[in-house]
Amino acid sequence: MQIGNINLYDPDLHKIPEYNWQKFQRCLIMDAGIGSTTMDIIKRADMIAQCAANDRKDDLANELVNLKLSLYSTAEGIDYQSMAFACMVEDIGGVKYPIANDSDISKLSKVIAESGISHGELEDYIELVKKKLIYN
Repeated sequence: MQIGNINLYDPDLHKIPEYNWQKFQRCLIMDAGIGSTTMDIIKRADMIAQCAANDRKDDLANELVNLKLSLYSTAEGIDYQSMAFACMVEDIGGVKYPIANDSDISKLSKVIAESGISHGELEDYIELVKKKLIYN
């Protein structure tokens, strides 16, 4: 599959390198569990209010930690969804960007952002992979 000059791994489980697949899943878990957007922070604040109102102290402590992580991620420009997308990039304009660690994923995310891809295109591909591989 191709978006602009970005060649992505075919969302077929048998064609995705294992390391990329593992990192892709981890990034999606981070996105779902912590998040890195303004809406994620608002959801965390709402959850904290609910925990406090219902005297759920253990949940409140966990939600406060998650809020800190979400705030940090947002402030640092960490976007777990973009990082997940980066894990699925085969090449950009013929140039390979091997992923050996989290730093490589972050660097590739920046290259992707500078490539002109829209957030909608990125989200559409992530949803396609989720539907094709995760939910079946």
